[in-house]
Amino acid sequence: MHIHKSKKIIVFISIILLILFSIIFMDSDEEQYKARVQATINQIKNYSLEIDNIDLNENPEQLVLTYEKIVETAKAGTKLQPPSTMVKFDDKLNNYLNDTIVGYNLLIEGTNNNDLEMIRKGINTLSKLDDSFLKELTVSS
Repeated sequence: MHIHKSKKIIVFISIILLILFSIIFMDSDEEQYKARVQATINQIKNYSLEIDNIDLNENPEQLVLTYEKIVETAKAGTKLQPPSTMVKFDDKLNNYLNDTIVGYNLLIEGTNNNDLEMIRKGINTLSKLDDSFLKELTVSS
């Protein structure tokens, strides 16, 4: 009888340790995901700042190259794997990044083809981006 009781205690302690261990790693997964999202958004913002500093008279190709960097960064961001607790946030993030990709692809194509209508569509798409969901990163951090 004494051995049976000690097995129950060991099982109980093991379950408690397993729960604590999973909570620690769940928080770690969330933090790692948030850090990757923040790095992606910051990189896109940095490229946007680069655009402001490009002299179109001296280096117009640089504009398209920077647009392409933004598209690639956004594509990488859509491949981030969220923890199960952040799936809804990830859906919002992917909508934002996909719209970013569409907008900048329109700018690339419009710039390459001197198509002002396409450039207008790209600007319009980008101007409608809603990044308010990103506040969740700072609120939950």
